[in-house]
Amino acid sequence: MLPPRVSATDWNERLRGFEICTGTDRNRGQGEKPSAPHRPFGAKYISIIQNAAMLHNNMSWENTIEPLSVVEKPWGRFYQFNESSRCTVKIIEVFEGESISLQYHRNRDEIWVVLDPGLAVTVDSDTWHASVNERIAIERGIKHRLTNTGSTGRPGRVLEISYGDFDEDDIVRLDDKYARPTVQQT
Repeated sequence: MLPPRVSATDWNERLRGFEICTGTDRNRGQGEKPSAPHRPFGAKYISIIQNAAMLHNNMSWENTIEPLSVVEKPWGRFYQFNESSRCTVKIIEVFEGESISLQYHRNRDEIWVVLDPGLAVTVDSDTWHASVNERIAIERGIKHRLTNTGSTGRPGRVLEISYGDFDEDDIVRLDDKYARPTVQQT
């Protein structure tokens, strides 16, 4: 099985699920077509992605969009820009030499956009060093991990867009180097 790197065609198809992020699915009955042409991202989400690009270019988002929250983790931190039960946008920073747990989610899919070099990505049984701007689709139930193998002295970052039924506690850990409970221990 090839790693789930996302082609341009597949990317556009996957973005159709983001109607729930833009609100274009609101006020529409079953079977009704949207009144405006389909746009996978609203202006707010385009701005978040542009801000992620600015982050990649060592610019700051501080004068553009403030994160709703900053959550510290043993492996780094994440900045949460949007949260709803259907779609959440984060920038995940993994400290050099650290990794998130090998995990999967029961109720949400994720798309990662790699912002920095030096990140190893594991999806299912495949691990590779991701390229900057690489887009990776992770479907619910598929195990995944992000590791910063770089030597820059800086965190490695990905833009994460989660969609489905979002709940921060929807994490099933399979392996964790920080001794947090895993599925085998619970």
